[in-house]
Amino acid sequence: MIDLGYYMENPKKGAGILAMAAAAFLWSIAGLFIKAIDWNPIAIAGMRSLIASIVVFIYLKHPRIHLSFPQSSSLYLIPYGYSSQ
Repeated sequence: MIDLGYYMENPKKGAGILAMAAAAFLWSIAGLFIKAIDWNPIAIAGMRSLIASIVVFIYLKHPRIHLSFPQSSSLYLIPYGYSSQ
């Protein structure tokens, strides 16, 4: 049995465990939604990536975008993604 008193004293740990449980639940129902949509698999992957990028930018609030080596080298992945279709 899980001792809930420990998590009541440490709300950040309880929130982390709750976030992991919510992520696991959403991950498991994603397969149901993908099977229900009659889209091209590339379109589904693109929409999932778009939604994920919006969530990350909202979470980061004001991301610092500067042309450092990792950020500028990741720009090469855009043409690579189009060429691998």
